[in-house]
Amino acid sequence: MRGFVMRVITHVKLEYTPKEYLYSLELAKYISKKGNRQPIKSDHLTVEHVVSMTAKGFCAQFAVARYLRIENYMPTVDTYRDAPDIEPFYEVRHSEHNPIAFGIVQLNDRDGDYCVVTYGWPDIYLAGYMPVKLAKTRYKAENHYGRNTFHKVPVGDLWPM
Repeated sequence: MRGFVMRVITHVKLEYTPKEYLYSLELAKYISKKGNRQPIKSDHLTVEHVVSMTAKGFCAQFAVARYLRIENYMPTVDTYRDAPDIEPFYEVRHSEHNPIAFGIVQLNDRDGDYCVVTYGWPDIYLAGYMPVKLAKTRYKAENHYGRNTFHKVPVGDLWPM
């Protein structure tokens, strides 16, 4: 068919260790107990669910760091938008849903960073990445559920790593 381009999307299975999972869970519990600046805020989610989601996000960070061959990676706490999830410029977005339909770029993500999108649980897959500035330029920011405004990047538009 003339003019038709088919893009084959291949997602890479990532790895994290049981030790990294346990550390992620402890870190998520610590953040939850602090009570300030939780990474996930929602009136309809239980504390347990927020801890679970946060721990899975930390596991995704460990897995992406391993994929990038970054040795001795440790997630940061209380840096939020002051530093990337993984130095020098990677923000990891994770969803346990499989398949994932889109990645999220927050309004306050730094323009010089790259948004790396992962999905799945307990197996974690790398869907791809995109420069934050490009995502903010290409995709309109939308308000979701009356509480979050972000740019939705369709998974098919992400770049392979």
